[in-house]
Amino acid sequence: MAATAAVDSQSQVCELGRYVVPDEARLLVGQRIDGTVHVFDWPAAGRGRRYHVEAGFESKAELAVLLAEYRCRAERLGVCPMSRAAIDRACG
Repeated sequence: MAATAAVDSQSQVCELGRYVVPDEARLLVGQRIDGTVHVFDWPAAGRGRRYHVEAGFESKAELAVLLAEYRCRAERLGVCPMSRAAIDRACG
């Protein structure tokens, strides 16, 4: 899986991927904070809940695995994997 490199030079935010669940489209974005890469899940429409997913990757391969598994989980659950609905479905 290749990550896209749409970079906002002011905030150093990179779009790493997208996924769509029945209720919305979402973005996976990366941001370097104090030298550490963080991955966030944002609503593509710009409105709605944003989630911090993971940080501290050792390699691009490790990041690629996280992104692929995260999107598979979103597809399986039908909702954002970090959302309350996903937690309810996983635990219910």
